[in-house]
Amino acid sequence: MSDMSNKLKSMDMEISEGFLVHFIMTSLPASYGPFKINYNTQKEKWTMSELIAMCVQEEGRLKTEKTDVAHLTTTNSKKRKGNRQGGRKGYTSKVPKIGANESSGPYCKFCRFKGHYQRECPKFKA
Repeated sequence: MSDMSNKLKSMDMEISEGFLVHFIMTSLPASYGPFKINYNTQKEKWTMSELIAMCVQEEGRLKTEKTDVAHLTTTNSKKRKGNRQGGRKGYTSKVPKIGANESSGPYCKFCRFKGHYQRECPKFKA
């Protein structure tokens, strides 16, 4: 910001130091909120060099206050297959389990009756 001010001075377009300090204060991020409030409550206004020094101190304070955060992600090695509603509370599956069909004889997956397979089902052939 001070570099841009110096370039404008070389082109005979001066910006007052008070305006430049105000512009810098408004462009600070939200994490500098208490710093801005402190500046506004003081009667005397800062120069550019004072503002830079104070900003460096505030940045150091913010870095020491900042807590380290680690995000952990995991993946399940067993992929889920089929309908995901099975894990819900109160959900009952209407389709019989595969292991139960083998011991009770042939089972039709089309009409869901025992005693024949789908290829022999009269409703499936119709």
